[in-house]
Order: sequence, then C-alpha cells, then structure tokens
Amino acid sequence: MHLRYLGEQGILVMMRHDLGIILVLDTAEDVGRLLGRPLTAEEAALLAEGGMLAWDGEEGGERALVYDEREVRLRALAVRIYPGWRHSHNGVMLAATAERLGLPVSDGGLLFTGIPDTEAQAARQAVLDAGLDPSQIQIYERSELLVPQALFAGAAGLMLVVLLGSIALSRAQVATMRRYLGSLIAVGLSPGWARQVVMAQNAFLLAVSTILALVMAIPTVVITAWRMPGFVLSLPWPAIGMAIAACYLAVLLATVLACRELRASDRSAL
Repeated sequence: MHLRYLGEQGILVMMRHDLGIILVLDTAEDVGRLLGRPLTAEEAALLAEGGMLAWDGEEGGERALVYDEREVRLRALAVRIYPGWRHSHNGVMLAATAERLGLPVSDGGLLFTGIPDTEAQAARQAVLDAGLDPSQIQIYERSELLVPQALFAGAAGLMLVVLLGSIALSRAQVATMRRYLGSLIAVGLSPGWARQVVMAQNAFLLAVSTILALVMAIPTVVITAWRMPGFVLSLPWPAIGMAIAACYLAVLLATVLACRELRASDRSAL
C-alpha cells in the first residue's frame, strides 16, 4: 500500500507543541494492515467520521494539528503500533479526511504486509544491488512469545502445592468437626447425614472462594483493557480449566475419604 504524509514536508505540530509526522492512508483496511490487526468498530467509525488514530503517548480525546499557522482539531483514539513507527510518526488518518480539511498531502513510501521472508530479504538485496541506502528498506517481523520450560515446571510445582494444601485443609476441617459430628451420630443421626453436612460446607467454601477470585480478577482485566488500547486477553483456558477442576476434585475426594472415618466413637465426652 502507498504511504503518504500530511503536509508538504510531512511535518505537523501536534498537541503540546511536539513535532510529528501524520501518515495518510486511503482506506480503513490499509490502517488495519499498518497496525497489524483488524480495526475495532470504534476505530473504523472514528476514521470514517474524520478522526485519527494516534500513538504519541497521549490518551484518546482530541489532537491539535498546526500547519502553516492553521490549527485543526480532530477526535483521536490512542492505539499501539510497531515500535519503529513511534520514533518519527505520531498517528494516521484517511486521505478523505485530509482532503475534506484542505490539508496538503505529500508522497511517501510503499508498505508491504504479509509477505514471505524470502521476498522481504530479496527487496533489501535489490536496494543493495542498486547502490542505495539499505536503511531505506525496513523489515518488521512479529516475534513469537516463547515461554521458558522452567516457567512450566514452576507452574506445575505451584499447582501441586495448591492441590496438597487443599487436601490438607479439607482433612483438617473434617478433623475439627469430628467430635461434634460424632456426638450427633451417637444420639441417633446417621453417618450419611454428617457426611452431607461436611460436603455442603466445603462446597460452600469453594463457591465463595471462586466468587472472590472472580471479583478480584475481572476488574483488573477490565481496567487493563480500558487503559491499553488494542489489549487482547490471551490465556491458556484449557490449562486453567483443568487446574480448577483438579483443585475441586482434590477437595471433593479428600472430604469424602476423611468423612468415611466418622464414627459415633468420635463423640465428645458429655
């Protein structure tokens, strides 16, 4: 796609009197290719309505563009972009917006996205063969996140500690109630009823702990997504689900095994 710049020299004064270059692209799809992701509905609507996307370190709101002693104010949304663009470029708008505002646009370079590595290297080699500055060709590759094996081992060890702790707490809870439940069994209540009491209590504690965990986790994620434009939550849901299920199952089995030992002989002395 064809990159162009706002202004005859590609220089504009933005908010707080910072010099910056505003890119101009033809379509919202081109802007998405520049960002490396599809635009959100809000971002696409803002561009269509004559706004701009900015990565100048400021929050969303409004940007003041000054060119040739003329000031233009535009609505803006803050976005994240490849770090190389942030050194000299501050945002992007559509060509239709620049035309409507009567702002000049100067030609820029070409941007290719989604090309194989071999073609990217061939483009750089062609520049070298032509005797041009190799810095005129910049290649950006999205790096894959590599999780160290030690992190998996640490997570597995932590999960084992959680499981053992859950089992120990469940057995300790049954042991604490043993005398009381033994007394109830001694006066005629069935052992099955006593086991149901312990199971119901542990189920209640698990439910409360799950709700508390959600109450602490969800606001954090919501605030992060609100403060970081383009934030994408990526979690290993299958692994998390298996860990939660294993914890619940461990508590259930520990409670059942501990309750099997309840007898009338465990009653307290009256």
